[in-house]
Amino acid sequence: MLSALKELGFDITVAGMKTDWVGSSSAMAPLAEFKQRFTPNVRLYEDELTKEEQTLVGRLCRIYGLFKKEPKYEFLERVVYAPRKKVWFSRIADEASPDIIFTTYLKSDLFMDHAHFKRTKTVMDSIDLFTLNQRMWNIVEPYLLETPLSIHNVADEVLELDFIDRFNLKAAANEFKTYDQYDHTLAIVRREEVAIKANTQHTKVQTIPMMQDTVDVGNTYAGVPFLPIGPNPYNLQGLLYLMKKVLPLVRASAPSFSIRVGGNIENLIVPEPGISLVGFVSAKSEYTDACFMPCPVYTGTGQQVKITEAMAHGVPVVALQDAAERAGVRHGETGLVARNADEFAEYMLRLWNDRALCRTLGKNAKELIAAEYALPNLVKLLSNIVR
Repeated sequence: MLSALKELGFDITVAGMKTDWVGSSSAMAPLAEFKQRFTPNVRLYEDELTKEEQTLVGRLCRIYGLFKKEPKYEFLERVVYAPRKKVWFSRIADEASPDIIFTTYLKSDLFMDHAHFKRTKTVMDSIDLFTLNQRMWNIVEPYLLETPLSIHNVADEVLELDFIDRFNLKAAANEFKTYDQYDHTLAIVRREEVAIKANTQHTKVQTIPMMQDTVDVGNTYAGVPFLPIGPNPYNLQGLLYLMKKVLPLVRASAPSFSIRVGGNIENLIVPEPGISLVGFVSAKSEYTDACFMPCPVYTGTGQQVKITEAMAHGVPVVALQDAAERAGVRHGETGLVARNADEFAEYMLRLWNDRALCRTLGKNAKELIAAEYALPNLVKLLSNIVR
């Protein structure tokens, strides 16, 4: 987004939360690089309460204590923290005198005093339906707390593809009310654009997927598949599904089949035969030899960025239908889309045994990213809004 806004000729001020990580010495070099690449105008907010605010928080905590309850952070956020954030951000914005204010993600709306900026064009970059994602997370996570997780200590029901569908979850009405305070709302996938349009009256909604530059790695397709995942419930759920439902079918036909799984999950998962946990590694180096990327994730919102990233590296993807749809995979052209465990296993075996097909699909995938997800496309889409 910042690259595209710079391309359109804008001067940019970035305002956001200062976290422990951002304030650490290890973050100083990336932060300096960020400033050099995008903008030197970076303003960071810290939650340092005044004595009066500390007193208010203490009183609220004591009131909750009478009922033997912990105060909800959302309540404290709305009553104590949000007013401070609005004052802080309004002061920065008044100094910058912006033509446009971009707000990234629903929670950042806590900084926005909409009455103060009613004459300024405002854009919400939603990333995903936050409250829907939160509701999904709250259902899936309790099944995955007993670490290290294995296919033997996880309930079968959470490993069913239709598990989350049984709950008929929707985003909260207040989320749509927040979006409707903005002139424009950007959705990252088409289905979320449809949902936001159906529940708002004022904001203009448009889908702009997360873009990705292509990366030349000299693909050989001679290695084993590579799956990068982080330690969140949806990724762990997907990996467990892969190990329990799919991998046995694959290894019955190809006993030597294996997958390298990257990410900081070594202490969270007990790997099955055929799964090699390699820790935090360079995706670029892994994709040089990887024959394909299996994506077994089937819960969540927004765009499966790991799919777009693999395609940008010229690596074909085998993905379940929901995730593939949200990431733009075209079955048989840029990857293979499975409806169930049997098809997932069939497609992994097909690519495992046909490296020429891996190369063809990988080349097509990379060309798709270059044609539809490159910076010029983002500049064009944003120019329709900001002009």
